[in-house]
Amino acid sequence: MMIYIRSCNPNHIFAGIIKPITHNAKTNSRMRLVLPDQSVIEVSVEGRTIETILNSQSIDPLTTLISREDEIIPEDTIPDEDDIIKVIRISHGG
Repeated sequence: MMIYIRSCNPNHIFAGIIKPITHNAKTNSRMRLVLPDQSVIEVSVEGRTIETILNSQSIDPLTTLISREDEIIPEDTIPDEDDIIKVIRISHGG
């Protein structure tokens, strides 16, 4: 797509090609999932939520907390392909 932009000065006309900005343009990038035992697996996000990804790895989301960059995030988050997600096992009971 070609776009023309006129500046405040009527003698200046800029022309350029606009390319869409694509998020996660890396083609071979995969999200890294750091498991409670500190092992790391790579997973394709494919638009899935953290909850769906955990279920696909046989990890019960109700028994874990998820962090990205040292911040707890909800299970309905859709991560980026280049994210490093840490799975923290929680224990509960009485």
